[in-house]
Amino acid sequence: MEEKLNVIQEMTEQSIRELGYWLYHLEFATEEGENYLRFFIENPSGEPITLDDCEKVSRRVSVLIDEKDPIESAYFLEVSSPGLFRQLYTLEHAAKAVGERVRVRLADSEKGKKNFLGILTALEGDQLVLEVEGKQERIDWNGVRLIHLEPEV
Repeated sequence: MEEKLNVIQEMTEQSIRELGYWLYHLEFATEEGENYLRFFIENPSGEPITLDDCEKVSRRVSVLIDEKDPIESAYFLEVSSPGLFRQLYTLEHAAKAVGERVRVRLADSEKGKKNFLGILTALEGDQLVLEVEGKQERIDWNGVRLIHLEPEV
């Protein structure tokens, strides 16, 4: 499926940019027996994504995807914002989140812990540097199972 997602990204990313948005993430998921092709978009200006923005992108990518039909199975197309508590999928996402509060779940326990909540103070190569309860923690990106923003609301 990763190959198909790469093809879909190549087919749609430029058109999404032409509409004035950035593609944050693209995924194909199966939930309760239903398939979903999800586009997460951002507004380069930092403005919140609206329902109208999602509809505009959905109409455009739907036409592009239907032309080549790279996914044989039936699926629902969804377009949305990554949200306030957005997952950070790449090191580039993590770099943009420096200075933000994040929640990190590790694949395996490190220093007796699997979960960290703190401020992402730096990204050094593939190492996350977090301030957790006044202490600095270094976490290898390759050991991260899940990381997302955890803003105080």
